[in-house]
Amino acid sequence: MTDVGDEKNNAVQQKKKPTLDEQIARHEETLKQLKNRKKAIDSREKEKERKARTHRLIQIGALSEKYLQCEGVTPDAFEALMQKFVTMPSIEQFLTGKKARRMIEN
Repeated sequence: MTDVGDEKNNAVQQKKKPTLDEQIARHEETLKQLKNRKKAIDSREKEKERKARTHRLIQIGALSEKYLQCEGVTPDAFEALMQKFVTMPSIEQFLTGKKARRMIEN
């Protein structure tokens, strides 16, 4: 003869223990959430990098405009000027030298 208390305990234990399919589904949901969280973190990191690059380009442009006195010059005209500038022998030599690399890296 089975005891009613034992049957209730067995029923409670069976309800508490999820099936293998339920465990897999729960873990798949957790994995999906973690992947989405990683995607969001990666997206924020890429946005930070884009903003930093944009800021750096604006600063370089402003400094170029200031020191090269090329305010109001079109991008095409500025590019032509820079192409002429970097192909000048003394500038080319400077840019390929070790001093230039150290200056640019620091």
